[in-house]
Amino acid sequence: MDLKKTKEKSDEYQKGMEKGKENENEKEKEKEKKTKSNENEKDKKKSNKNEKENENEKEKVQENQKEIEIEIEKEKEKEKKEGTIQTINIFQDEESVKLQIASDMHLEMLRKEEELLEYSQNLIQAKGDILALLGDIGDPFQDGYANFLIHLSNSFKLILVIAGNHEYYRIHSQEKDDKRTMESTERKTQEICSQITKSKVIFLNTEAIFVKLQNRTLRILGTTLWSHIPSNAKLKVGSCLNDYRMIYLTKNKQITVEDTMELFNKNKTWIQKHQYESALVKNEELIVLTHHSPSLKNTSDPKYENQITNHAFSSNLEEMYKIGFFGFFKKKKRIPKIWASGHTHYNFHIDKNATQLIANQRGYPWEKVKNWNPEFSIEI
Repeated sequence: MDLKKTKEKSDEYQKGMEKGKENENEKEKEKEKKTKSNENEKDKKKSNKNEKENENEKEKVQENQKEIEIEIEKEKEKEKKEGTIQTINIFQDEESVKLQIASDMHLEMLRKEEELLEYSQNLIQAKGDILALLGDIGDPFQDGYANFLIHLSNSFKLILVIAGNHEYYRIHSQEKDDKRTMESTERKTQEICSQITKSKVIFLNTEAIFVKLQNRTLRILGTTLWSHIPSNAKLKVGSCLNDYRMIYLTKNKQITVEDTMELFNKNKTWIQKHQYESALVKNEELIVLTHHSPSLKNTSDPKYENQITNHAFSSNLEEMYKIGFFGFFKKKKRIPKIWASGHTHYNFHIDKNATQLIANQRGYPWEKVKNWNPEFSIEI
C-alpha cells in the first residue's frame, strides 16, 4: 500500500515536472515571439527612419537642382538682355587651337616705369593662338597693366583675361584718395580690354564665350571663382588674408569672408549650370578658367597643403570634374576638358579623370616659382 502511494506520488511529481517544462517552453516561445516582434518593430522603425532620411535627402537634392535650374533661367534672361555670350569665329577653319596659359605676374609690384616695361615685355613668349591670363596680372589703374595687354595683342589672336584677388586691392594705387571698389575695378578692366583693337581681348567676369573650330565648339568659362572656407577656418582666414583689408565692396565697406563665400557659391553654381547645358550639345568641349584652384590636392606647395589658410586659395570641387552624374536624379553634366587656375604660386599639370588641371604661374618678380614656363601652351 505504501509502495503504491509512493509510486502514485512519484508519477504525479513526474507529470508535474513535465507540465512545468511544457509551461517553461511555452513561456520561452512566447518570450522569443515577443522579442522577434520587438525586433521587427525596431527594424520597421529603422526602415521607416531610413526611408524618411532618404526622402529628406532627395528633397534637398531636388531643391538644390531647382535652385540651379532657376539660376540657369535667370542667366539665360540676362544673356538675352545683355548679350554676354560671345561667339568667336576666327578659328572656324582650324581643326585645333593652342591655348597658352599664364597667371600671377604681379606687375603692380614694380613701380619704376622702365623696370616695369623691361620686365613685362619679356614675361610671355607667344606659342599659342589663344592666351588665357588667369588673374593677379597687375593693377588695372596703373598704365603698366594696359601696356602689357597691348604688347601681347601683337602676338595673339585672342586674349582672355580673368581678375585675381590682387586686381581689387586698393594698396597698389598711386592715388592717395583711392576709393576703388570691386565694381569700379571690373569696369576699369572691361574698359581697357574693349579699347584694344589689334586683337580681340575679352574680360571674362563670370562670363562664357564660344570658340568655333572646324568640327566642334569650345565653351570657355571664365570667373575669379573665390573659395569655400569652412566654419573652422573662417576666423584664421579672415585675420590672415590681406583680401579682407585691401578689397572694398563699397567705398567704405571692406569685403568679408561671408562675402567671398557668397561669390564662390554663386560662381560654382554658374559653372555647374554650364556643365548641364553643355552636356545637351553635340560636338562641344568645356574649358574652365579660374583664378582660385578647384582642388585642395597637389595644387599648393606641400608645405602649405595642410594649413587651414589653404582654404583661401583652393576648394575641393572634385565632384565637378568627376565622371558621372550630379545628385540622385542622375542629371548629366559635361566634364571640363581643361580646368586652368592660378593664385597658389605653385605650378602643376594633373590628369584627373577626364580633366587636365593646369597652373602656369610666374609669381612675384623676386620669386622663383618652380616650373614656370613663359611658353607653356596646350593643344585643344
